[in-house]
Amino acid sequence: MASDTLPRLNIGSQESVQLVEKTSIVPGLTYYQLDFAASDASIQPYTAGNFEISILKVEPSKYQGIIQSALAHNVIKRTKTVSKIAKQANADAAVNGGFFVYKHEQGTPGDPAGVAVIGGQLVSEAVINRPALLIEKSSPYRFKILKDVVTKLSISIGEKTLTIDGINRRSGLIFNCGYAQKNDVIRANHDVVCQNKNEIIVYDKHFGQIPPAILKDQATFWINENGGIYFTSVNTHPVTVPAGHYLVTASGHKQALLKQYKKEQTTASVQISIYDSGELIEMRDDLYIINGGPTLLMDGANQEKYWAIQGWDPCSKRTALESLDARDVSNVAKRIEPNNRRAFFDNWVNQRHPRTAAGVTESGVLFIVVIYGRNPKISVGASIHEMADVMRSLDASDAINLDGGGSSAMYVQGKLTGSPSDPNGERKVADALIFISNTKE
Repeated sequence: MASDTLPRLNIGSQESVQLVEKTSIVPGLTYYQLDFAASDASIQPYTAGNFEISILKVEPSKYQGIIQSALAHNVIKRTKTVSKIAKQANADAAVNGGFFVYKHEQGTPGDPAGVAVIGGQLVSEAVINRPALLIEKSSPYRFKILKDVVTKLSISIGEKTLTIDGINRRSGLIFNCGYAQKNDVIRANHDVVCQNKNEIIVYDKHFGQIPPAILKDQATFWINENGGIYFTSVNTHPVTVPAGHYLVTASGHKQALLKQYKKEQTTASVQISIYDSGELIEMRDDLYIINGGPTLLMDGANQEKYWAIQGWDPCSKRTALESLDARDVSNVAKRIEPNNRRAFFDNWVNQRHPRTAAGVTESGVLFIVVIYGRNPKISVGASIHEMADVMRSLDASDAINLDGGGSSAMYVQGKLTGSPSDPNGERKVADALIFISNTKE
């Protein structure tokens, strides 16, 4: 494939493909806009429809700019549209990132629902068995689809070491599940909130202001930048964690455990490690990781056999309807019977919806694709299977799905590239992948 062309995308029948726009944003970063109509074919499902597809192509050897993920407000709390995140960063281009908490019943709105690393610092722990997109500003840029991300957090107080259950999230609520519990693993379950009343959670500067309600009935203490333990009230007013400090909290029976250990020493330290398929990832200042799923491709092969352990299991006992955004509930989902995860799976995976995906070729080229949807006159969207086909037609060897539905949005040079599916326009999201030219640093 020539660097200035795109292959035929494997979706629909593509009878009248139109390259609406092709723009070289900066050297090594090219934007393509495709619109086309596919005719009906009664013997083959999902061939008909209109498609509005936006693509960003990054060639690391040529790219002159900055690529990073950014939280909506530079902290966990609250959300913002992709357009506003891009404008805030003076970015040339941006696209929505990973899954996130959007209702208070799920935790803290804005909390990434899976691994998030910003500038080499872990902001949110991983959902076990899930993939992610890694971006590293080496020379040239390195992009990698991580297959199975695991985060390990602990706190050392003297000779004692305790496992930390989470970072920068509300204690007791684990959106999308996927975590270790003693000698067991609670499997990922997409759009389901798992609960654990006995947790140790740490907060750092990335959370933002912490209201007293989140810390109610918990044991707490602080660790300063030198490892010293100190105490400040968290019960009467909101608190913010200073840079280099941690706020350590414990709930349930772990309160007594924490109180017992912290009395023995006056210093403590927090250890954080990230692994991909058992291999340690070096935490460098230029490292960024965005959560996603399910895996679309690995070594060019479809990955359906892993979707169940990644959280898309049609045989799960819970349907996840309690966690669905009402704006994403289709007519199919509304007919789901209680405990019928199979129907939920069919709607989420097999039906066409707006989608965002990332793929990396064997030569290291990154493709970001947004297929807008839920508007038959403009764009019908894609199934997860079709997204895998699209990424393969772009020569991606590895690819993952990112957040989609109303979250799917791409911003290029001051405007959205298509039509988001929500009636009120662009949806607010937790994070975005942004592209900034060197001249704007």
